Amino acid sequence: MSFNKGKEIIEGSSRSVTAVVGCNANHVLDFLGYLDQFGKTKVHLQGCMFFGQPEPPGPCACSLRQAWGSLDALIGRLRAAYEENG
Repeated sequence: MSFNKGKEIIEGSSRSVTAVVGCNANHVLDFLGYLDQFGKTKVHLQGCMFFGQPEPPGPCACSLRQAWGSLDALIGRLRAAYEENG
């Protein structure tokens, strides 16, 4: 995802932002939360019978989330974009 696309998503949120410099930590957290819904990594809750199993034998109701590596890479790209844009 490009920085401009991320900026468009943030600006379209309930807290409208007019410039990149107007973004704060809450905007970034909202953006990461928004992206989390499109994850493909199953995260089992502690009460799930498959908790702790890397390859569970069946389906469960636990949610799909963004993988840590994906979020880490995105945060690195956001940091670079903020540094570029002041």
